[in-house]
Amino acid sequence: MAQNYYPTAQGLIDAALGHIRAVDPEGTLAPTSTMRTNALVTLNQLVLHLQALGMSVWTVKNGSLTLNSTKNSYTLGPGGDLTIQRPQAILQAWLHNTSDNSDPIPLMVQDRETYNRYTQKTQQSRPVAVFYDRAYSLPDSNSGANAKGTLYVYPQPDSTTASTYTLSFVYSRPIQDFSAISDSLDFPQEWYLALTWKLADLLCPDFGVPVMYWDRIGSRAESFLKDQVGWDSETDSMQIVPGQGVLK
Repeated sequence: MAQNYYPTAQGLIDAALGHIRAVDPEGTLAPTSTMRTNALVTLNQLVLHLQALGMSVWTVKNGSLTLNSTKNSYTLGPGGDLTIQRPQAILQAWLHNTSDNSDPIPLMVQDRETYNRYTQKTQQSRPVAVFYDRAYSLPDSNSGANAKGTLYVYPQPDSTTASTYTLSFVYSRPIQDFSAISDSLDFPQEWYLALTWKLADLLCPDFGVPVMYWDRIGSRAESFLKDQVGWDSETDSMQIVPGQGVLK
């Protein structure tokens, strides 16, 4: 027994081509390199689309920044103040005391409009809020794998805060796409069926799949995707209070 089934892009593509009967499952009609290359483009488009559906549990990570009393913003991404993948969003933030085990101090995660209303952004004190600007732009150096976002801290930390606290946060990272058909999927194993059948659905018009059969593939793809999105989410917290039942 093992849990080492991590298919490559080629494995997923070949399975999808088999579902739409573009290839022979017995191997007498194998996928061509052109078929796989074209399907890889569609697969990458699918990955980007799925990313737009929202945060997945497995893309949520923890980060930590060293505060600096001379600045109120920090770049997050390759070559930035913190070298991580450019976050899709900042979900939580707090100040962590590095000198003792005192409770963390929660920070508000504000939207752009609220942050823009703040005045005296460089006035120094202990921060109470953060704002994250994904700052993606094309075509320039702040795009693709080199993209960086900017995390603003309000107000700018004073020297005491900077020397006493680190800024910890929870963020969602982007899903990696594929550079070659030999690349492994940047998805948990549970996503394989949903990805395979959704890719098959997207490939149907390219291979002239009959409408009736296409509808069946599309229905199966949506069913698997619905199941997967429902599974890939955080469980709501519950509190049981005597005499009051379950509170969320």
